[in-house]
Amino acid sequence: ASDVYKRQVYDSAVRQRIAEGKVQEVGAGGSLNMETVLALQPDLVMVSGMGTDYLRPYRVLEESGIPVVVNVEWTDQTALG
Repeated sequence: ASDVYKRQVYDSAVRQRIAEGKVQEVGAGGSLNMETVLALQPDLVMVSGMGTDYLRPYRVLEESGIPVVVNVEWTDQTALG
């Protein structure tokens, strides 16, 4: 994983999984390497949602049996939503 990616993770358990190679960075800023994701066969993929058109490419993953979880916490006005 990139150094920037590592610095953005604060949870020690997740950091450990990154160090063990159990968490993979497969894209950033809206660019996802679909071939890498499909090859990894993850339990799920978490993405940030920015509207329905933005999510259209992720249908390939869902059609391949990989659940996609859309994280829209950035839309919350407070920590409690």
